[in-house]
Amino acid sequence: MWAFVGGSIGAYFDGGNTCATRISYGLNESGWAIPVHDNRGSYHNDPKHRFNGKTGDNKKYIVRVVAADMADEAHGQARHPPQEGR
Repeated sequence: MWAFVGGSIGAYFDGGNTCATRISYGLNESGWAIPVHDNRGSYHNDPKHRFNGKTGDNKKYIVRVVAADMADEAHGQARHPPQEGR
C-alpha cells in the first residue's frame, strides 16, 4: 500500500499498518476527501516527495486509527441500523 500511495506518506510509513490509509484512499477517491492533517494521526502527502517512483498526490491521509475521530468531526458519526432484539 505504501508504494501505491507513494510520496512522503509512503516513505515515512513504509512497513507500518495500512488499514487506516486504505480507508483514507477510498474516501479521498470517492469525493469524501480527508479535510485536515495534524501530523499526529493524519498527514499531507507532499507532491515534492517520491517513494518507489511515485510522487505524492497532494492529498491527506489518516495513517493511525486514533485520527479516525477527525472523520467523525468532518463527516458525522456512522449511523448503524438498529439490531433486532435491542
